[in-house]
Amino acid sequence: VFGEQSIFVATGEAHRQQRRAIVPALKCFDQMPAIVRAHVSELTQNAGKIRVDLAAFTTALSLDIIVTTLFGAQNPKLAQSAAHYVEVSGSSSVVAALTSPMLQHSLYPPWKRFLRARERLRADLRPCIGTAVLSDTLEPEALLDNLVTLLIAGHETTAHAIVWSLYDLLHNPSTLTRLLEDIDSLSSDATRRQGQTSRRSSAS
Repeated sequence: VFGEQSIFVATGEAHRQQRRAIVPALKCFDQMPAIVRAHVSELTQNAGKIRVDLAAFTTALSLDIIVTTLFGAQNPKLAQSAAHYVEVSGSSSVVAALTSPMLQHSLYPPWKRFLRARERLRADLRPCIGTAVLSDTLEPEALLDNLVTLLIAGHETTAHAIVWSLYDLLHNPSTLTRLLEDIDSLSSDATRRQGQTSRRSSAS
């Protein structure tokens, strides 16, 4: 699913090298708040009028964040092929083939769909490699495998964690209230600091 040279299957020195290579991608948070606000604003514009599929919402959100973090800009085509790959590779028929080599041939339709989806994702990733926020110490195929890993493993697990966090918060009103109060206090502090900075700039 992730590739033969993915950090998920690497061991020893290869694993250490790949860990060093992906560290830069894990430190790029600058654009995250703006992406979150944009996605949430789409919901608030239709407040009370729609039923929200949180799993779909958080998947789209986390995928958008990871694509933008890795490549410095939104890439709808890449996001679409990554989402399609997750859907195909996560189907029970493909999982069965992954655990049973005798099913891994083109005469088994689910496996054929999996191979097509994998090639589509890797084909969409190749032109983006030069803009990826990763170390250039890896060979091209290892780099490609780890981009697939970060895209697929990163966004899906994050999306699930957000959904369950929201579920638990909505079933624990007192915790949700305390969280909202903390967020309000942080927003107030940020506004106050921004005002202080503006006054100092004006004075100078």
